[in-house]
Amino acid sequence: MKSTPKGKVHEVFRTLLDGLVSQAQSIAQGLKQTGQRKWQTPAEWEGSPLDLASMTEPFDRGEIGTNYEELISDASAPGTVGDVASVKMQGDYVASMERAFRASRATPVRCLAHAAAARNGQGNSKGVFNGSILKYAEDCLQAGAQ
Repeated sequence: MKSTPKGKVHEVFRTLLDGLVSQAQSIAQGLKQTGQRKWQTPAEWEGSPLDLASMTEPFDRGEIGTNYEELISDASAPGTVGDVASVKMQGDYVASMERAFRASRATPVRCLAHAAAARNGQGNSKGVFNGSILKYAEDCLQAGAQ
């Protein structure tokens, strides 16, 4: 039995992908020296690279999150696996695009501050390496031995 999808392709996802296609074409022309190479920015964003708050707007995943919640919140009428997979993937791609955009605009000082915080956490004896990854490997071996 075919069902009507409860998920949809969200406008923010479609707009960002269309922008990437257009920007890639422009960048390709610039690299071939047949056009001006331009910065990759969301089409509707006119903020400054130093205005971190304005960077959120073009990547707003609110509607995607609401749709995802609708798909999984009602056990008597859930979305299909296809609905959930599509909507979750869209949210993940938009989040990845935002992280890449922010990273490409980060100042050296901001990068150093983030790196210092990450290294501090990674250097903790109960941090991600020994507290999580090593512990997971040990737990798998222990579970397999039972």
